[in-house]
Amino acid sequence: MKLNTRILLLVAPVIALSAAMSSYTIYASQKDALLKREDSYLQLSMEKLAGHFRQAVTSLNSYAFTLTKSDIIRHYIYNEGNSYRSLELIANLQSTLSTLQAGEQKFTGLAILDGNKEPQYYADTSSDPFAQLDPKILAYTKEIFNTTGRTSHTGYTQNSQGAGVLVRYEALDKNTLSSPLSYNRNDIFFVVVCVSLEQFNQLRKKIEFDNKSTIFFTEEPLPKKTALTQTVELQSGFYATLDPARFLIQAKVQAIGKNLAIAFGLSSLFTVLILLFLLYRHVISPISKLDKQLKQVENNQRKNIEILYSEDEIAHLSRRFYDMYNELDTTYQKTKALAENDHLTQLANRHQFQQYVERALINTFATKQAWILYIDLDNFKYVNDKYGHQAGDHLLISFANHVQAL
Repeated sequence: MKLNTRILLLVAPVIALSAAMSSYTIYASQKDALLKREDSYLQLSMEKLAGHFRQAVTSLNSYAFTLTKSDIIRHYIYNEGNSYRSLELIANLQSTLSTLQAGEQKFTGLAILDGNKEPQYYADTSSDPFAQLDPKILAYTKEIFNTTGRTSHTGYTQNSQGAGVLVRYEALDKNTLSSPLSYNRNDIFFVVVCVSLEQFNQLRKKIEFDNKSTIFFTEEPLPKKTALTQTVELQSGFYATLDPARFLIQAKVQAIGKNLAIAFGLSSLFTVLILLFLLYRHVISPISKLDKQLKQVENNQRKNIEILYSEDEIAHLSRRFYDMYNELDTTYQKTKALAENDHLTQLANRHQFQQYVERALINTFATKQAWILYIDLDNFKYVNDKYGHQAGDHLLISFANHVQAL
């Protein structure tokens, strides 16, 4: 197995495992942060919704208190025989509502019901002169009074168009214009005031649309179904609950996981490629180059390898190989000289002479000529015997030098 393949098999799993662990850690952190952010956003939205509701309740109670305690209603009740009382009531109510609203574009309606809870008079801030009390508001008033028997109540319901409205009714004694002591139908009447909830309804629709869920209303707070379930108290004994669709938060969490997986996958791939590039440039390539040069030296294609002038281990190794091959070459040349030349005269010995002859004979196929010079030293044994071997050696050396000089 090649070194680069082995490095890839060793490094890639480590980087992938490290990226997976880092990705999971960041994913868990991002998921927790997302849930907290969504929880804070939903809580803030529901509190804002409750704020609009409470503001509308305050306005409604203010309208109802002002109208029921004013002389407008008293004059209308005490002058049953006056045929102009309805016209006076209309004029007085329009003036009073204009003063109370002070430029607000909120819809406000006022109805007077008899003891049987049948409408006797109705007026609102719309431009329709023939407007009548909404049947659902009338039915809501009857249901609450018949069920609870309360002489005063403020509550939330929906009109015939499905929009949320606030309704407040007051059951009053005809004689005292206060809470009745008797529930004789002939002695009481009802004042019903309703106001629209434009801001509340708009925000409610937005919250329901964004969370793909319906806000529902209960008289008691409900236990949380999920960590993101939000419940706020709109008024005493009236709660709004939102349970956002789970697939929305799951989709956001999955998107985070997908983005992190893609990001860390690309990052891991990029890291592996950079690491392989650096390893190839600084480790694998110098080793491959050194291996190639060693093979060339072995095949006599070059004398020695190149020295790497750096301070890393591969450069040290190249210098060691360079020195080693220098020593081997020196030793080889010395050994070769001893094997091919006479150690005294340094002339070629018989073995080298035979190689020269073979090459010369091969070359005769081109030149067709070859010469051999044979030189013999006469009476050399006489020199050795008379003057000694040392003198004989000097003679041989001198003769060899003259031959080499030719």
